[in-house]
Amino acid sequence: MKYPPEVLKEIIVNAVIHRDYNISDDILVYVFDNRVEVRSPGSLPGSMTLDNLLQDRFSRNPTIVRLLNKYPDPPNKDIGEGLRTVVAKMAEAKLQSPVFSIEGNYFVVELGHTPLARPHEIVMEYLDSHEEITNSTGRSLTGISSENSMKDVFYALRKAGKIEMVPGKRGNKSAWRKVSSTDIDTSEADISLVQEDAATPPEDGTGQETQPASGTLKSTKKLKARRAVVGPARNRPCSCGSGLKYKRCCGQSSA
Repeated sequence: MKYPPEVLKEIIVNAVIHRDYNISDDILVYVFDNRVEVRSPGSLPGSMTLDNLLQDRFSRNPTIVRLLNKYPDPPNKDIGEGLRTVVAKMAEAKLQSPVFSIEGNYFVVELGHTPLARPHEIVMEYLDSHEEITNSTGRSLTGISSENSMKDVFYALRKAGKIEMVPGKRGNKSAWRKVSSTDIDTSEADISLVQEDAATPPEDGTGQETQPASGTLKSTKKLKARRAVVGPARNRPCSCGSGLKYKRCCGQSSA
């Protein structure tokens, strides 16, 4: 996880300056996989509440604040400016605002590493400057802790036609990349069914070339010319009315 340096500094400085020193306890800093928590002993001072935390100003330890302000480069900002700086820097880093709460005798600041953008947008933004992205990289960028949940993000982007798996990488080495803009979508391609054919057109019985019908493909097979039949066809019924075929009736005498 990466946080703006000013965020961690302001939260810890604020805890040291404004904690309740009447409570014999330590300032606790917890670092988790997806967040950082700073617990300062003591509840909010005076009229301060969680609702007016970023608007009103009140110091529990004004003497400490005055002494620190005498340094040429004081570590603290003006009263109330520290937390507002934290919120602004988190927004600049595209991270969600810190969560302030009161838990028992502690004022708690939770710095979640949760991006403002949707995971799908974060993945595509990362691929704008990188060739590929892995599941672990995606989880570190989006704050998603589950491998399967991260896979769902990749699958949704693949279904939308934005990314594809890197060939040859499977298992723990699997990675994803953007679909190239030069890829052709065959569903939108204009495919012509008419092809040019330089073969010689077939001839009919008269010796003339036959022209193909409009919109049809030219045939590459040359048809044989039909043999001209001289006289009555031998397999046709005889014209004498005998009911026999010509070759078995009058055709025998002519042969």
